Amino acid sequence: MNLKFTDEEILGFKKARIGTYYIIPLRTSIEELANFNLNKCAEILLRDGWSPYLWEFDDLYRHINSIFSYIPEHGNSRASNATSAIGINFQIPVETVIRQITGESNIEKDQEYYVLTDDVRCRREEDLQFRFRCMQIVIMHTGIGFLIVGIESRSPLTSDLLLRAGYNQNSSQLGLVGRAGQILSFVDLIKNLLEGTSMTDYAGCLKRNQPECILRDTTTYSVAVFPNPIHRDTSEEMKVGLQQLCLNLRHARSFGTDNFEDVDEESFFNYAALNNVSDRKLIRWGIYTLFERVTQIIFQNGESFIDPINIYGENREDNYLPFLLIALYERYSYLFFSEMLRYEERVTKKSGDWMEEQMLRLKAFGVILPGDMTPYHNENIFLEEQRKIYDIDQSIQLIDDKIGIIKHIQADKIEQRRQIVEKVLATFGIISILCDSLGLLNILLTDTMSPHIYWVTFGSELTFIVVAALISFILYKRR
Repeated sequence: MNLKFTDEEILGFKKARIGTYYIIPLRTSIEELANFNLNKCAEILLRDGWSPYLWEFDDLYRHINSIFSYIPEHGNSRASNATSAIGINFQIPVETVIRQITGESNIEKDQEYYVLTDDVRCRREEDLQFRFRCMQIVIMHTGIGFLIVGIESRSPLTSDLLLRAGYNQNSSQLGLVGRAGQILSFVDLIKNLLEGTSMTDYAGCLKRNQPECILRDTTTYSVAVFPNPIHRDTSEEMKVGLQQLCLNLRHARSFGTDNFEDVDEESFFNYAALNNVSDRKLIRWGIYTLFERVTQIIFQNGESFIDPINIYGENREDNYLPFLLIALYERYSYLFFSEMLRYEERVTKKSGDWMEEQMLRLKAFGVILPGDMTPYHNENIFLEEQRKIYDIDQSIQLIDDKIGIIKHIQADKIEQRRQIVEKVLATFGIISILCDSLGLLNILLTDTMSPHIYWVTFGSELTFIVVAALISFILYKRR
């Protein structure tokens, strides 16, 4: 069903405020895996100018607000002992980051930027302008994390061009409005944010010296807020209209453009009518969920205008970022554990013990069911959709199998070490017998032959002892 919008409605769509969160998955390095803890990460972030961010949304259950709000105390050696928290959340001022990259000291907080395209002269002063609204990092106890960059613009095309959706390589360039010649690379901005955080992009593009691919696995969450609602005779027509606008946002088209594409079979669309919410009269919204992308439309009639990037607000105003982060945390934690177990040589005893502990903590404290987050039906449905898209429930069930695999690998290595120790002991026995024999031979030959025989015998004994000691040392280091 395709719905035609009126000219008046299409004119109103141009007043939309569009916010987009880029959620970039991160991970710790394999080398740091066994020594990873949240307290160490927090100290590094504090040292580099990040500050703790308290996640407070007043329409979530109380215990949910604390899961990303743990701030380790200085000197606490094991942040993971705080079992009520599954991660830490830090933020850094946008202008601070831009100043570091550009070297300019007079960058303002609300500095505007534009996306450089092949047709810069026609576009840069119009709908491709945007502002950075937030830069945050979330690090989880499982060794994975997320870098969150939020922008606000007037056009769906802006966020799409920044991400270069559909391309494995990103070469997006940014210009500073009112500052001729000042050009930034979006990828360089991400690299600068990650420097010193002890985390890297999940795909490992930075380690392979391929920074242009750093945004490949990014999940986006876009919110478009309209000041006036559309009017239709039936609720079904209203739902269809919202769905079309969500698809426009998804495909980076102007709002109100005719859309004849079928909805993907594995996508989900939620719709609700809310009246007189907090006296702001939020009346209609729809949210469209796909793999790696979420788009949401909100209509409001009233004097106050909802902030599309309201991560700093006291109330979420139907902001689904917490639900999306929970689902991504469960998904990437499972992927991370699976990758670590794919190659047996990566699972040392120390890292194996660490992974087993974090898997158990993930099941005990990290898995959050929809009904455990909020009492609101549509929000629960959204989290359920995310869990279906990423096969979260099945992944969690398989964690027990992976814990069993860790124990099997460790048991096999312990058995191998036991066999080696037995061989070493047997070798020592042979050496001991040989040394005794050589000693006896030395006694017999001392009085009847040249004194050189003594030194030959002594040298042979010493050589055997050194070789045995060297074998023992190598085995000890392997353990």
